[in-house]
Amino acid sequence: MLSAENEIAVVTTTTNLKDDQPKSSIEPTHRRIFLWDEILGETAVEIVSNLILMADDDSEAPIELWINSAGGDAAEAFAIYDVMNSIACPVYTIGVGNVSSMAIVLLASGEPGHRYIMPSTLLMIHNISSQFSGTYEDLHSRLREVYNVNDIYKSTLLQHTNITDKQLEEILQSNLDHCITAKEALSLGIADHIGYLPE
Repeated sequence: MLSAENEIAVVTTTTNLKDDQPKSSIEPTHRRIFLWDEILGETAVEIVSNLILMADDDSEAPIELWINSAGGDAAEAFAIYDVMNSIACPVYTIGVGNVSSMAIVLLASGEPGHRYIMPSTLLMIHNISSQFSGTYEDLHSRLREVYNVNDIYKSTLLQHTNITDKQLEEILQSNLDHCITAKEALSLGIADHIGYLPE
């Protein structure tokens, strides 16, 4: 039984996903969006379009974004992040399974007080990485781009969590994947509650 002050009961929900549905999908009746894959172009387009359509349909009712993702392309993830933070309705985030890298940014940027994480969820923070080749000028330009994206990644985590600048620098400078449990995610301000009870 969960006993911490801000832990709540865990319930099972059905998603009605069919075999031929994309891995990020939507159940319109319950305003739920599922990010169940790497964050790439097609997935980001679907999530962004669903967020906008749901917000247009009802600008006050919350949207649930269920996240089970190892991360992905930073630009695509920040596209989702920007739309989440620009639409009028609140976006509740629920982390399940694996929430890593850029997916942590999406979890942490949910509606304050409504960022949830399931008890067995594992999270992981690491530096932004990239692979590229080309001329010296190309490499120099791409390296500057990686630095800029990493700065945005760090500033966004600092904005939405209780992680201090010193803590984050220590995590990122270790060059190791930093794994976090659900309870640690609460203390770091990445999530607000363990478990999720739909309203």
